[in-house]
Amino acid sequence: MEAEFTHPFARGANLYLTPRLMTVWEECRHDACALEAKRIERDLGVLRQECEAIANAKDWSEFNSASQAVVSDYLKATANIWWECTAVAMRNQSAFGEAFSDVTKAWYSTWTGGFQKAAVTNPAALPLWLKNLAMPMKMTQSAAVQGDASPT
Repeated sequence: MEAEFTHPFARGANLYLTPRLMTVWEECRHDACALEAKRIERDLGVLRQECEAIANAKDWSEFNSASQAVVSDYLKATANIWWECTAVAMRNQSAFGEAFSDVTKAWYSTWTGGFQKAAVTNPAALPLWLKNLAMPMKMTQSAAVQGDASPT
């Protein structure tokens, strides 16, 4: 009896990868655009605050203190954006990893599915090396039944 083989591309395992990767890519692009919008808003806010500081300053010390407050706010906003970038990067990395993991599992199950089916239905379809792996176990078990299990 000949073992049947299922080609992995016949089941469409690859057809699942492309839409999933495109979806993850679109989510990454959306997240990157949102973060870029936050950076632009941060920079515009800093420019407005600096313009107000220049317009409202009566002397250099007042301008200096207003500028320090603006820089402090800018650095806080930058740190928050960096934290968001890190969270987005980790989320996107895990999404890409899950997509490739799922596809690899689908490929593996598709490739090995035909061989497992053949091995279950026909023990003669097992490779010779796999049959020989079980032989020492059988010899050990038969020796234990006879009472000769002690090493010499």
